[in-house]
Amino acid sequence: NNQRILAATEANGSLYIGLHSKGLWKYENGLLSKIKYCPESDKSVIIQIIQDNNSLYILDTKSLSEYNLSTNKNINYLLVNHDKFLTTPFYILKDKKKIFLCGVNGFKVIEAANWKSLKNITTKSAKVFTSIIPYKSKYLITTLDGFLYDFDGKEIKKFFKQETPAYGALVDEDNNIWLAGLNSIFCLRNNKIIEFNRKNGVPIIEFNQLSFFKKNDKFYFGGMDYAFCFSPKSLLKNLEFPFFQINDGIKNLSLIDKNILVPYETDKYNLEILPTLLSNQNLFIYEYFIDGKWQVLGEDLKFSISLTEGENKLKVKLRNLLGEEEKIISFTVKREFIIWKRSWFILLMIFIGFVTTLAIAFTLKYQKAKNHLRIQKESQRLNEERLKISRNLHDNIGSRLTHIISSIDIQNEIKQDQKLDNIASFARDTMSQLRETIWLVSGDDVWYSELLHRIQQYILQIKKISNAPIIIRIDNYEVDFKLEPDLVVEFFRSLQELVNNAVKYSDADEILVNVSENETKLKLIVSDNGKGFDPSEFTRGSGLENLNQSLIKVHASMKIVSENGNGAQVSITFPKNT
Repeated sequence: NNQRILAATEANGSLYIGLHSKGLWKYENGLLSKIKYCPESDKSVIIQIIQDNNSLYILDTKSLSEYNLSTNKNINYLLVNHDKFLTTPFYILKDKKKIFLCGVNGFKVIEAANWKSLKNITTKSAKVFTSIIPYKSKYLITTLDGFLYDFDGKEIKKFFKQETPAYGALVDEDNNIWLAGLNSIFCLRNNKIIEFNRKNGVPIIEFNQLSFFKKNDKFYFGGMDYAFCFSPKSLLKNLEFPFFQINDGIKNLSLIDKNILVPYETDKYNLEILPTLLSNQNLFIYEYFIDGKWQVLGEDLKFSISLTEGENKLKVKLRNLLGEEEKIISFTVKREFIIWKRSWFILLMIFIGFVTTLAIAFTLKYQKAKNHLRIQKESQRLNEERLKISRNLHDNIGSRLTHIISSIDIQNEIKQDQKLDNIASFARDTMSQLRETIWLVSGDDVWYSELLHRIQQYILQIKKISNAPIIIRIDNYEVDFKLEPDLVVEFFRSLQELVNNAVKYSDADEILVNVSENETKLKLIVSDNGKGFDPSEFTRGSGLENLNQSLIKVHASMKIVSENGNGAQVSITFPKNT
């Protein structure tokens, strides 16, 4: 008859129907008859009808009534609209001893035997209470603004927080809690919430308040245009993990390809998960591992990671909310190094460095060889010059001195003149010194033993004109060796200079000459016990100063120890190889 039905229930084979502003009606054997259950509620809006034993409990906008089915009479009623606490009723629950009445502001607990009001329950965190059902040893209360609470008979507490209204609740045999939300059905399982909506084939756009009940193993939830019937176990069956790909905006990355190479310029890598299973996506959670923890992806399944140079480990986890199973897939995203850190660049730099080193080494070797050749040529030129000088000395001056000595000897035999004898002796000494000079400038390497022999000859000659005895000491040596001509020249000249100075200026009673050598050095020491001198007083241009300058050329060093009245000692150290 085009009437709006807001509540209905079956009892004793008859259907009891609550019409909008038309009261309570009974449908039996094809006949429809009106039932008067409360004198003040004939035209009120019936909200809910439930059966308990042989009674109907009828809730409308004005009252709560108990109607006896055997006597067809109303035996109890409570005027709700006169209650200042519960302004608008929504739901009733009847258990063995109590009646619970939910509405705006909270819910009321009533004694079932005498309908005496026991207590009013409310909380600051919720305003509109939509239903109450028994759960284990407690009660569960759904609300529009606080989702789900529990009541232990004394106080009310938050049971689970969810930012969505809850219109009603049912509990399955596994104690999973099912709730009707605005446009989804929620399953509270193991303290985790699972949402079912149109993505999972639930056809309800918006669920209705009070439109829920269970029969056998089936749950029924009513809403706009449809009623949704399902078996909790079938809806909670485990789903297979869907195959998915990861897209980086350019290409799809196959799960088989676990190594991804990106250019150095990619410091932030943007990715998107593309599942092949389009339904039931809300039953899977995608997560990715970053900064030491798992991050849940949003509905668009897009995420980005910051890449360091080299290998970056990436993990993606797919978790099934129903079976609480998970699958982890690992990737390696390799970001290229900056150009100077790449292996080919490093190898190129090593090669360039190697070639450069070879070039420098070759250049240095070439320069060294060139310098050595130049030195050889210079040494050869000097040797040739020495030979030329020695020949000239021998051929010219030497022959002239020989002639002079011979002439003097002839005249001396005739006249027996002492002066001629002295001149001949001096000429012979000069000839001897000339031979030594020719020997020194000959340019050939000189054996150490040969140098010692020449030193001894020189000392024998100088003894003839010395007032003080000259003692020479030569340390023993094991193996003879060669010395460069320049060093021999400087050594011999140093000996001449020091011995001549001692003979002429020292007024000594004894002059000592010591020659020694070791692996790297030659040493000459000339000492006397004469009048000595102050080393700081010898001037520029003196014999010792000129000697010191000459010694620098062969890297030799001179040391003078002397003071007035205490003799003198001069030590000169020569390197064997100059």
